[in-house]
Amino acid sequence: MEESLDKFRRIATALAVASLIMGNTNVIDRIAYSLTPEQAVRALNDSMRTISSIMSSNQSDVKVEKTTVKTKKGEVTATKVTVEGNQYFVYSALPSEDEVAEFIDALTKDIRIARKVGGMALATYVKALEKGE
Repeated sequence: MEESLDKFRRIATALAVASLIMGNTNVIDRIAYSLTPEQAVRALNDSMRTISSIMSSNQSDVKVEKTTVKTKKGEVTATKVTVEGNQYFVYSALPSEDEVAEFIDALTKDIRIARKVGGMALATYVKALEKGE
């Protein structure tokens, strides 16, 4: 049974946001090349922990915020990442607890989902970098 990847878009968003914060794609690579569900869950945990620590700190050079952005298609929810004065927009919200749980359940059934979501996350990361310049 093929899982619909669109329902995991916010998981890809979290991976992309964590990568923007860290300034590298290590967490995306780790999930994309996971051989076991446990490895993929660890990579996701690391990305969520990175985002959580930034959102709960008073660090002035790195920020993550939910925002609304006007696009050609109208207003959309986005996640704004500010790193050392540079602003990046990921045009999706961060995942809910239920979405994370659903992704973990799907991983245990088919590890290939991690590779696909990793690919989506990398594309999201690159798009944010292009528009942030």
